[in-house]
Amino acid sequence: MTNERMKQRMRLNSAMTQLVADYLQENSCAIQPEMVESLCQSCNNSQTDAVYTLFCILAGLDIDDNPQHRYLAEQYIKPGFRHLSAEEYKTDAYLQNIHFPEISQGNWTVRWESYHPFEILIYDDYHVDETGAECPQLGYFDTEYRYPCVYENGVEWMSVIPSEINTMRPMLVKAWGRVLVCGLGLGYCAYHLSRKENVKQVIVVEKEAAVISWFKEWILPQWDHSEKLTIIQEDAFAVVDRLKPDEIDTIFVDLWHNAADGAPLAQAMQLRESRLPKTQFLYWLQTSINSVLRWNEIINENEEI
Repeated sequence: MTNERMKQRMRLNSAMTQLVADYLQENSCAIQPEMVESLCQSCNNSQTDAVYTLFCILAGLDIDDNPQHRYLAEQYIKPGFRHLSAEEYKTDAYLQNIHFPEISQGNWTVRWESYHPFEILIYDDYHVDETGAECPQLGYFDTEYRYPCVYENGVEWMSVIPSEINTMRPMLVKAWGRVLVCGLGLGYCAYHLSRKENVKQVIVVEKEAAVISWFKEWILPQWDHSEKLTIIQEDAFAVVDRLKPDEIDTIFVDLWHNAADGAPLAQAMQLRESRLPKTQFLYWLQTSINSVLRWNEIINENEEI
């Protein structure tokens, strides 16, 4: 792809990302069950086609009369648009075995939140197609879907939602041996790693003492295979810098809340890969982070995007 075509693609990627972000911020619950039912009956649409059409209309895409809008919707939105199965997520081992009572203690509050029927959500990282289009993975449940959410000082800190689960799964499959996890969170990643037969040890590095304390009080007592788990309170980069070449088989890096936060941290960690050539490095939200880095690279050329 030429430099100019790449810039054109990046402009489209940015515009479509912003369109989705605006919808999720302003209209995520705009689609109501009666709207879906009416469209299914009047146009003989499947439920998913009806929800997709309603999303496009409410997001500002005129897919009936504007060929450009229809093309963008069919390239960016339609391929990944899904009716999500609540049962698929409810059967996740972590959600089945780790229970979250609704509590408030000190700076921490645990509440069960929910996605409403037909509320649009992002369920996975971008899919990048052969043209370089970064396609958001959007979906919906047709019934209420409840999930645990942890707040620190009234601000959402961490939750176990479909996007969290799906973006972790590919890395969980790849991880093996002695695994170093950079970032504790709610322990979702570490929990699943500890259940894998080909994972011998899970070492979690977490900088914040309050996070470790909360985890040990509320999550760890419910843990199976806790004999594999070690938690270290320290800076993840300092720990990686001390590693010997054959000490760790997999490093699982999850130190950020989103790709924008993660891009500089991922770059900093990637600089350490050459010193540990036998170690597999895995990065949460790798596709989105790559997008941010590409965008930053173009901006740094001081050319108009």
